[in-house]
Amino acid sequence: MAPLGPFDPLPERGHQQHHQPQVTAAHVAEEEALTSSRPITTTAHKNGRAQGALVIVDPISSGAILALLGQKRDYRLIAVYSEGLEAELKALVPAECNKAGLHFDHVVEHTGNIPATAAKIRALFSSSPSYPSLPPPLVLKSLLVGCESGVALYDALIEELLLSSRDGGWEGGSTPSIPAAALKGNVPSLSLARRNKYLMGEAIRSAGLRAVKQIQTSDWTDIPPFLDTCRKPSLHPSLPPSLKVVLKPLSSAGSDGVFFASSEQEVREAFDTILSSKNVFGEKNTSVLVQEYLRGTEFVVDSISHEGVHRVTALWRYDKRPLNGAAFVYYGLRLFESEGGGEGGRGGGREVEWALARYAHRCLDALGIKNGFSHAEVMWVEGEGGMGGEPCLVEVGARPHGGEGTFVSLTEAAIGYNQLSVALDLIEDPHALTLLPILPPRLKAHAAEVCLVSRQAGRLVRHFLEERVNTDVLPSLKSVALHVNVGDCLKKTVDMLSSPGSAILCHPDPTVLEEDYEMLHAMDNLFLVEKEGEGGGEEGTTTTEEGGSSDCGASLEGEEEEEEEGEEEEAVQALKDGER
Repeated sequence: MAPLGPFDPLPERGHQQHHQPQVTAAHVAEEEALTSSRPITTTAHKNGRAQGALVIVDPISSGAILALLGQKRDYRLIAVYSEGLEAELKALVPAECNKAGLHFDHVVEHTGNIPATAAKIRALFSSSPSYPSLPPPLVLKSLLVGCESGVALYDALIEELLLSSRDGGWEGGSTPSIPAAALKGNVPSLSLARRNKYLMGEAIRSAGLRAVKQIQTSDWTDIPPFLDTCRKPSLHPSLPPSLKVVLKPLSSAGSDGVFFASSEQEVREAFDTILSSKNVFGEKNTSVLVQEYLRGTEFVVDSISHEGVHRVTALWRYDKRPLNGAAFVYYGLRLFESEGGGEGGRGGGREVEWALARYAHRCLDALGIKNGFSHAEVMWVEGEGGMGGEPCLVEVGARPHGGEGTFVSLTEAAIGYNQLSVALDLIEDPHALTLLPILPPRLKAHAAEVCLVSRQAGRLVRHFLEERVNTDVLPSLKSVALHVNVGDCLKKTVDMLSSPGSAILCHPDPTVLEEDYEMLHAMDNLFLVEKEGEGGGEEGTTTTEEGGSSDCGASLEGEEEEEEEGEEEEAVQALKDGER
């Protein structure tokens, strides 16, 4: 069943004599929403009683998996989409959601007016004497965020809906429509710091935690003096000080718009590129963030919080490498456990995990993240602090782990629960979090996600990886999810959006898993591609095995020249920089 449009008309209602409430702009918006919305169907009610519902802001990527898991628990679903969210991002829904019949009972499009959008949501849960013909309403069980793009809107809606909940609904009319218990949000005054990466870093510094050295500006003249503070003495006295910095947009996700630079000229080129482009969410970049380069190993600390109590649901180690001219391309991530492991108690051979967890949760406190999801990227900086290093925040998102929810199957098999399932458990049992250890228990199996990469571009003729699932060739390979179909144009991988897919690995033996992980990235024959001009097609087109023909256009233009230069630079860069 296709998702419903925002609202369909109600049957005409009979004339009623009732006290008319004082009208405000928000009331008008709520009136329009109520009188134009589709009445909740009888399938939303059991035995004449209201049924619980979830409102999910930007239910894309892992947010769509969250919605699907909620649907399986018999919740009704309402989607709220941020203003200006591009169609390509709205379509970022894992295939399993479509196969399982994910369905939203209502869809609300935010158009920039917070009170109006909140009024539309309230209308779906209102019980007003003015409309006695309405069936019993849905009951909001929780308002959740599904993706980074929705964090700001989520914060604003929580605050607006809490205000109306405290006011007790419309004056002289409806009963309170949304319980405050369903609106567990974060500190409103720190909302901007949860999206703006510069303010985020400064909030961490103000809390007395190790924070990255940084500058935010749209004026190039501010940057050269900052670069001087980032230069480090060369190991050889005859060489000048070395420079390594990272440039990125203030608000984005994944590796979108992230550049590594080792000279002032490279910094200037990256600065101009970022300022002249939009981020992955379609927002124009108006300023650039320049940060010191952190040498070390990057980890992810996924957590769930409830009223200021935090629990780690998974620890990951990132694998990012330079590829196709991009500085930081995701090659994969592994569930992390120190060698020798130990159980979830403090110490026990898990000192690094405890240090990461303590630091990440202090960062959550500094940013006012008291409820819901968090996804913290933390660098273990070499040569600082004790234990051979110390943690430093790269950034944290007040939203679920991304990657289209592939982490769910990994953590379920290796840990027994996952970030999304714990969040849903908390809706029915607020004490569920206290039953979990601060760190997950010892891994029952070792698991990793391989982010597939493409070093070539052209029309995809055939892919071979699915043929190797559950075979002796790659014993840990459990599933493959491909984002490019046969006949589509395969692009060179430079970020998460251009990755052709992923592979899920899980095995009791970490050695087996590691061998399969590296073998997958060593395979150059995963994709059979016809490049421009091959296959007997006309110039500028590519012909597939099935005989179809279409133009790969700009995605292929100039890539042959870039490939030779890019690969040469990547080899040098990889030797110089190591793992970021």
